[in-house]
Amino acid sequence: MYVFIALVLMQGLIHLPHLSDYWRKDFLLAGPQVFSATIMSRDRFLSIMKFLRFSDPKATDPSRPMTRLAMFFAFIKENTMIAIDPGETFALDECLMLYKGRLHFKQYIKSKRSRFGIKLFALCPRDPKFRGYTYSFALYIGRDIYNVAHIPGTDALSMSERVVVYMQSNLLDEGREVILDNWYVSVRLVEFLLTRNTYVTGKIRTNRGVPSEFTQLQLKKGQSCFIRKGDVLIVRYKDKKDVYVITSKLTADFVQKDQYSVVDKRVVVLQKPSHVDHYNSNMGAVDATDQDMEPYNAARKSYAWFKKVGIHVLQRMVLNAKVLYSVTNKRKVDMKDFTLQLCDEILAKHLSDYTAMRDQHKNAKRQKLSEPSTSRLAGHELVRHETQMLGMLQH
Repeated sequence: MYVFIALVLMQGLIHLPHLSDYWRKDFLLAGPQVFSATIMSRDRFLSIMKFLRFSDPKATDPSRPMTRLAMFFAFIKENTMIAIDPGETFALDECLMLYKGRLHFKQYIKSKRSRFGIKLFALCPRDPKFRGYTYSFALYIGRDIYNVAHIPGTDALSMSERVVVYMQSNLLDEGREVILDNWYVSVRLVEFLLTRNTYVTGKIRTNRGVPSEFTQLQLKKGQSCFIRKGDVLIVRYKDKKDVYVITSKLTADFVQKDQYSVVDKRVVVLQKPSHVDHYNSNMGAVDATDQDMEPYNAARKSYAWFKKVGIHVLQRMVLNAKVLYSVTNKRKVDMKDFTLQLCDEILAKHLSDYTAMRDQHKNAKRQKLSEPSTSRLAGHELVRHETQMLGMLQH
């Protein structure tokens, strides 16, 4: 299974049209040498992929989709939460895995690149050294699935609000701050989390508790206005369109930002609410995981949706390992280079034939480099003939 996982990760680095193409020996279309019968045969790999499961098949229930992944998710999340502390500030957002098969909880999100797919909630620390790390995650499989009944006061919360409480249930009452998008945020949620000593900063929709008289104010571009209710502050900033940000941690304040004015054809200094800048600088923690993973996505088309989710989560944990490796060794490493090193060490540890193949390949390459090439020999021969001709002419 370790060899199988290594080959799956390698397929994310080297994309070929079909899985069987990795074992082809054609001159035009041939996979890397690691895809050979010595490492793992094609039929053996396809057989494992066909019967790959992430839970006990006897315990699965077709009417309860999470039974296919619950054991795997619980094991993974237990390790991700122990490895690091998410810090004082973290971000919560969703990501979308492309999936076009028939699935009752398939989502359509216009703003995402995939648009159609399976939605995964991710909670990520905003600390730059932990960029790309996934602290916790949950799969969206429909409404009324996030059980927070054991937390007092959550009965009146909507589904999107319960997701926030569910995702950070082990981080409440510790004075932390969560950065949220407008799909989750409401005045009701912010006030509830204040009772649990948890702060919120995020964009908010005008129908989520924002007073109507506040939205009807006439503002010019670059102007701002504030409204406060107890410890909850809402700021409205007029840019190309109105931006509403709610916070229970920050006070009314401004930061100076340089912006090029097309009308005046010069750089102008704007007074921008610090809350907008705070949101923009911290909300990208979740997007960082997609940026690092997308070029090396190992997931394939499959009617079995849980396989795609399982491989995606597996690759997300490789990214977590890369982040921890960079922090421990105090040096940045590329996702591609880390995946190559990881696959190399997995195969060397669990397959003795791989070490012999790798050493043989290195020796052959070293010997080829040490031998003079035919072009170099031809060049020396040409110089020798030209020297002889020049001597004959002089004589």
